[in-house]
Amino acid sequence: MENLSAQQGALIEMICFQVNIVEVTVEIPQKWHTSMIGTKGHLIREISEDCGGVLIRFPTENTQSDKVYIRGVKDEVEKARKRLLEVASDKVCKLFEFTDFILCVL
Repeated sequence: MENLSAQQGALIEMICFQVNIVEVTVEIPQKWHTSMIGTKGHLIREISEDCGGVLIRFPTENTQSDKVYIRGVKDEVEKARKRLLEVASDKVCKLFEFTDFILCVL
């Protein structure tokens, strides 16, 4: 009977964990995917680890998709989504800074 109670407790814990799992999609232009992933996936692994081990999936190059999927615990997924959007925003800002620099030089 004690073993059954332990199994029920483990099952309830597993169900509660699964209920808290979500998947969201973030639109990031495909041309930035390679630089966002980083060398040998370093940047994405860092974000994943900092955000509770969420799964971050970029589309394959031949799909021509801007959709990036993030799956994991709800709060951690939201944190990872914000980090990815910050990185994408930084890419845009650097692009405009470079463009402004070129325009000033010309």
